[in-house]
Amino acid sequence: MDLDQPDTWPPTLDRIEQVFFVGDARPRFAETSGALAAAARRAGARRLVKLSAFGADFAPEFLIAGSHRALDQAIEASGIAWTHLRPNVWMQNLVKYDHEPIRREGRFQLIQGGRQGELHRPAERLTVLTRPGHEAKVYTLTGPQALTYADAARLLSQATGGRIIHVPLTEEEAPPARPCGRGPGIPGEGPRTMDAFGCSGRFARVTPDLERLAEPKPIIFERFARDHAKAYQP
Repeated sequence: MDLDQPDTWPPTLDRIEQVFFVGDARPRFAETSGALAAAARRAGARRLVKLSAFGADFAPEFLIAGSHRALDQAIEASGIAWTHLRPNVWMQNLVKYDHEPIRREGRFQLIQGGRQGELHRPAERLTVLTRPGHEAKVYTLTGPQALTYADAARLLSQATGGRIIHVPLTEEEAPPARPCGRGPGIPGEGPRTMDAFGCSGRFARVTPDLERLAEPKPIIFERFARDHAKAYQP
């Protein structure tokens, strides 16, 4: 299915009962999200579960959060039953984006944020996708404790037996095209990325939602660091 070509949607949605939608954060996708949700409803789908973003409900001034909120509102207006999942920070980001500088130099560079609801991994299974009772619900997915990147570096050091440090960057020092020091941003995001959002300390919110919904239960960062220690070793 091609999201840019609505005529490809009906064959994919045929006989589908529930849709899990990982939406693009670009503002123009709000219209697409609403249209897809409406198409899913016409095809007989009972519910659409949307992977949204942390802060979409309380920090729309940050472009990623605000863009996802626009997508969420379009889905809500479509008439289909909906559920929104709003994750904080993924543990896997430190493997996907930061393992090479850690292996080469023993450090990683990101904008210095405040404490964040603990980095977490995607669960193998979320009951929200398979069981009723989650209609018109919003879940904020975090780990059980708030960590800084310095905390993550300390725990990675313990797991690998080496010395790993986090080198904090200011928004001005971060690469302009990649303000959070990672993949390409969405057009117009400037410095108002989710890492910049973290600088405000508003990422420190911790909720029990992931613990309640995940099967198996989510792991803590110490376990993640041990499981992926080889990725960070020279």
